[in-house]
Amino acid sequence: MAIYKQTGSSIWHYDFTIDGQRYRGSTKESRKTAALTIEADLRLRAREKGPNFIPRRRATTLRELAPRFLGWKGDAQLEDKTRTYYEYGWRLLQATPLATMQLSHISADAVDATVFHKIGRVHGGESALASPKYVNQAICTLKRMLSKAKEWHLLSEVPTIKPRKAYGRTGLITSSDEAKLLQHAAQPLHDILLIAMDTGMRPSEIFRMRWEDVLWEAKEIFIPKSKTDAGRRRVPMSNRMQSALLKRWDGKRHGWVFPTRSAEGHIKSVKTAFTSARRKAGLDPRLVLYSARHTFGTYSLAATKNLPAVMQTMGHANVRSTLPYQHHGFESIRDVIEARNSTS
Repeated sequence: MAIYKQTGSSIWHYDFTIDGQRYRGSTKESRKTAALTIEADLRLRAREKGPNFIPRRRATTLRELAPRFLGWKGDAQLEDKTRTYYEYGWRLLQATPLATMQLSHISADAVDATVFHKIGRVHGGESALASPKYVNQAICTLKRMLSKAKEWHLLSEVPTIKPRKAYGRTGLITSSDEAKLLQHAAQPLHDILLIAMDTGMRPSEIFRMRWEDVLWEAKEIFIPKSKTDAGRRRVPMSNRMQSALLKRWDGKRHGWVFPTRSAEGHIKSVKTAFTSARRKAGLDPRLVLYSARHTFGTYSLAATKNLPAVMQTMGHANVRSTLPYQHHGFESIRDVIEARNSTS
């Protein structure tokens, strides 16, 4: 028996045994989902503390989960970038009412109603709203926290929470936009943007490019490490990309293509430079460097109709990741209608 109701009562009770020790009591909850969460929390604490465990009937809040989650984040085999991502995601979350909510009370509606603000940014006495990109960072962190809570038996079910629409990743860079950006882009942004437009590589993959992975004779770039296992791949090198790399190359067979004096040894961001070039070019502020990857996928799929090849080039593990780049134009539909009309 896990949870049950006594005759004539609307309150759920728990009754379970851990290592021969029986634990019984009231969850003080009339909702089964909340009661199951409390029961799971009690089971976990009983395993950790043994027979001397004194039940705490109040369910765990997101803020109370945070120390354990951040501790797991430090112990897990995560890349530094991923750990930093979750840390900032939690900073965004802890400034919202979600932080004080019980885990079982966090729903998709509650998240949708949450307003996220930039950390430390205040304008006119009010904190500035976070962009969709950072809102999604907080939401992704929340989903990971709730998933770990379920794994740790603190939550019975994880709600389905959808990310907010991030315009930056859906915008296309037209040929005219590209020309304007390249005109105003200083180095190394100029070459990084060119590479992104011609290969569809993720910005982080371009930043980590090494000369030993530039395959001159094959006119390809080998990407040994990426976001996913499918990201380990080769991508084609265009003529203008080859010319740009040759101007950078000093004849060495090893080393970073875009070196810096940072601890990592390579460039990590060109956000400030891109924002400046975009502003000087007078382009849509929703365009970001990642838009170049989206543009590559869209145009490559439209021109070649070769879904497997585009998937492989972009490092996608499944078709669902590539299909959003398939923008169906109206030309074929218009042709059909015009043909019908011409015969009527």
